[in-house]
Amino acid sequence: MKNKRFVALHITIRLIGVLCFSFGVFTAWFWQTQPESTPSRFLVHLQPEPEKAQQNRNLSDYEFGGRTSECKELSEKESYECYSRARDFILKHWKDRKRAYIIIDVVNTHCDKERHVFIEPDDNSEWRIVWAEDINTETRDFNPNISVRTARSIKTERANQDTYYYKKGSSYLAFLDRNAKQIEDF
Repeated sequence: MKNKRFVALHITIRLIGVLCFSFGVFTAWFWQTQPESTPSRFLVHLQPEPEKAQQNRNLSDYEFGGRTSECKELSEKESYECYSRARDFILKHWKDRKRAYIIIDVVNTHCDKERHVFIEPDDNSEWRIVWAEDINTETRDFNPNISVRTARSIKTERANQDTYYYKKGSSYLAFLDRNAKQIEDF
């Protein structure tokens, strides 16, 4: 009989343990404070579309003068003639006050650049030359890399010994702002 009592004693201890555990779980569940239900809001930050050099222009209103990318792969003489045609296009449309644009491709060791040159009137009907430079780098992602400069006049210059980019004696265009300060050349 002693053995039966021992087994019954262990069953009672087990039963008391299970009841205490169940009571603890029930008490924790019952007394747990329920947070007030509030509508969930998620803040989603979408990356914007990358800025484009043409911005909000309707390019069908502009005469397109092409790209100068083909000029880089020509001989020196042919390259000069190719760039001269691009300069003539800009100068002609500037003098005739006709909307036009041309893309000047520049490649260097750090990045590729597309210079979009727009000849157009501004909101006050004053003619201008807008240089919108799109810098394409590997780290660009969605960051805007558009640099915009506005010229109000053009003059033809001759390269001299101080002009580092152009061959001495060759002609190029100097683009000037309202204060007659040169902002760009081509």
